[in-house]
Amino acid sequence: MDFITSIKTCILEKPFTFSGRASRSEYWWFYLFVSLLNLILSGTGAIGAIINFSLTVPMIFVSCRRLHDSNLSGWFQLLPLAIALLPLLLFSELSTEFLAIFFVVAFSLSIYLYCRKGTPGPNRFGDNPLTQKNQCQRKN
Repeated sequence: MDFITSIKTCILEKPFTFSGRASRSEYWWFYLFVSLLNLILSGTGAIGAIINFSLTVPMIFVSCRRLHDSNLSGWFQLLPLAIALLPLLLFSELSTEFLAIFFVVAFSLSIYLYCRKGTPGPNRFGDNPLTQKNQCQRKN
């Protein structure tokens, strides 16, 4: 999937779809788009904040579908957040360096989860998105 197709898929076709699977390219191209837009709109005030917030929802949904591709529940996207925030909730007197370790672990876990190769063939969340794309190309 290319950059434009990923944006179309995540914003127009599947902005509120938890079901199914998303390939790595779909997720990472859309992540790049959201990151660049956040960077561009960072100093624009309320309008930029509204646009950024409106892109957060499709980002959550595509993240869920990306985890589905590797046969994981979408709830796994909360795991890095729990790892990062748990020490803050349990131990309020921890040093900044110790807390930084938890944030690095949480960030590394996020990267690992979203970079994993999808399961080949169908899994409990649907057919392989790369196989579906290849089958559509063969028919044309």
